[in-house]
Amino acid sequence: MRYTRANLSGRQERYLAFAVAILSVAVASLLSVPLRSMLLHSRGLLLFVAIMFSAWYGGMKPGILASILAAASFTAFFNDQHGIHPNLINATRAVVYIGAASTAIWLMAQRNRALANALTAKDALERALEEIRVLRGILPICMHCKQIRDGEGSWQEVERYIAEQTEARFSHGVCPDCMTRFYPDVRLQNSLS
Repeated sequence: MRYTRANLSGRQERYLAFAVAILSVAVASLLSVPLRSMLLHSRGLLLFVAIMFSAWYGGMKPGILASILAAASFTAFFNDQHGIHPNLINATRAVVYIGAASTAIWLMAQRNRALANALTAKDALERALEEIRVLRGILPICMHCKQIRDGEGSWQEVERYIAEQTEARFSHGVCPDCMTRFYPDVRLQNSLS
């Protein structure tokens, strides 16, 4: 059987999302190590991409895990001061990083939610369109017997034509004008009782 996310159970899908978060931060860290000397001011760029990818793939919780792992990776491998030294510059970096990571995670979660809603609406619309079969255009109809000419040139009763072209079904009755015209005795009896 071919692998797809739809084949996974809810628990397996969550585990996969967290595994993707861990793997993406690991790959970003490994790719960033050789680029460390070239990327002076944007050493955490690939780590930030890993956070965004994790949030896109798995949602908010895997994105948060990826941001924690990325912060630990940056502190361990890319921080020139090798460790956490409380000062204004490091505090500012941490606040900016947390704000940017949180915003990216929230935006990805909103995007995923909007996409899921759009897919649900699309499915509902497709189901509704399957249920609706509409007659369109001009129908050639006999002005005397009211039969309709179909696309092959043969004439059919209105009920039969509409039943074949749509999913509509008919129940027959008699309108008040026809009741008076064709069944005057029946109408008279109904009005007396």
